[in-house]
Amino acid sequence: TLPALQELRFDGNSVGNLGLEALAVASDAGAMPSLKTLSARRNDIFGSGAQTLAHYARRGALKSLETFDLSANQINEAGIKALARCAKEGGLPSLTFFGLDDNRHGDGVVQDALFERDAAGLEQP
Repeated sequence: TLPALQELRFDGNSVGNLGLEALAVASDAGAMPSLKTLSARRNDIFGSGAQTLAHYARRGALKSLETFDLSANQINEAGIKALARCAKEGGLPSLTFFGLDDNRHGDGVVQDALFERDAAGLEQP
């Protein structure tokens, strides 16, 4: 485990769904309880990887996460909505920034899904 780790950036490493899912499982097992920043830009992550991450986040795996950037991946509308639903339902209680730009979602999906939680103070990407 990495109990003191607060920032993890692996931008542009093509970890794909399997890498993101492994991170989600490790976080769910308590591997990174202090993680505040997670950046996985340009990693060939698709909707199913985002949905798996959202599942584990709803269980409390990323409760300390404040900054979460999955920009420039291949996440579809279903993946975006799963992450947004997770955030809206309290699965990411410390989140202040959620970067999802340059994915495969349609116009307005991020705004429509995520910013139903405006009262919680999320920044727009």
